[in-house]
Amino acid sequence: MTRHFWARRLTEAILMIMLLGCSPDHDPSQFLGTDLAGSGFVTRHERQFYLDGKPFFFNGTNLYELGLLSGASEQDVDQTLRKVAERGLKVVRIWGFSNGSWNGTIATQWGPGNFNWEGVRRMDWALAKAADYGLKVIFVLVNYEPEYGGMQWWVDQIVGYGKDRELFYTDERVRAAYRNYAHFWIHHRNSVNNRIYRDDPTIMAWELANEPHTRDGYEWNRGIKPGTLAHDWLWSMAEYVDREAPNQLIATGEEGYRSEGWSDRHNWINNGLKGSDYVSNLYIPWIDFATLHAYPDQWEIPYHDRRWILDHYITDRFRLASDAKKPLVIEEIGFRRWYGDRNQLIREVFQHANQLGIPGTMVWRIQASPIDDASYEFDFDDPGAQAVWEQTHHMNTRSY
Repeated sequence: MTRHFWARRLTEAILMIMLLGCSPDHDPSQFLGTDLAGSGFVTRHERQFYLDGKPFFFNGTNLYELGLLSGASEQDVDQTLRKVAERGLKVVRIWGFSNGSWNGTIATQWGPGNFNWEGVRRMDWALAKAADYGLKVIFVLVNYEPEYGGMQWWVDQIVGYGKDRELFYTDERVRAAYRNYAHFWIHHRNSVNNRIYRDDPTIMAWELANEPHTRDGYEWNRGIKPGTLAHDWLWSMAEYVDREAPNQLIATGEEGYRSEGWSDRHNWINNGLKGSDYVSNLYIPWIDFATLHAYPDQWEIPYHDRRWILDHYITDRFRLASDAKKPLVIEEIGFRRWYGDRNQLIREVFQHANQLGIPGTMVWRIQASPIDDASYEFDFDDPGAQAVWEQTHHMNTRSY
């Protein structure tokens, strides 16, 4: 374990002693997160986030493409982030990768370690503008899915074409290449504002992957305990990133699939099929907060049964995160238009999250520019936006 881990644990122990000794006339929150108070870094103590020593609640959105050379100009990136900040959203989640030439996109790196400096500068621009507008960024380092050169791309490049995507987790050459990639960004000096990424409080968290898991039943079919491959990889990479970027938070980026749970329906989410063990991942010492992604319509959960997501899935994952004394962020929640009234559906999720006390909520995805899309994306005037603004106001009033 790193020195930072033990320093963090010692700090928490000292803070608890201080809290136990403080009088009711004092606000306990003033003692939390004091190791980085005034620094602008988001910290966490047990189930709560803090910013400059004060509780930090947030609503945010996924804007995965903002750091990528995928069509938007620098002016577009600037205007998007400005409009998001003006609406009160506090956190944006972006892809910190564009590998190879996926569907003709312009790469951030053409091959492992072969960076496209024009693409790197776009990432620099996005982070610099987020800083200008007071936004926090969750920076995702790789994708399970193939979009923008995901885990399969790494395996193809290093191990060879036609090999299992799951070798991303186990092949030592791929692991080393991923660590080198993370090292590049963590120690990179922003060409726009001259900040080294690891020293930039704009980066709220490094997210090790977007939705790390395996193909359905992959571990079952090989006699491996479900969740083992991703868990071992997450443990190793979390320890590495914590050592290299000790002032920023770390998250797994997983959906929330369990490996040993059970439910009377939709049991595939709990029984290990997906190759992710939410519980064991929560107890990785260097993971600072839990994440949850949910798409009831994509998961073929009928509209009339949608409350199952609230009463069983979200509530269960919140309870598990609370047991581990870590915050939970609903990081992706989305509904397509055909499924129902999107304002009502998103509002139901947010209201349930607020009743539980979840400190961070995010949608997939609201964006500033007009969009005519029947999927999960919507703009500031589309159905769904009103629920987002209501939640934004609610979360901002809770931060003090």
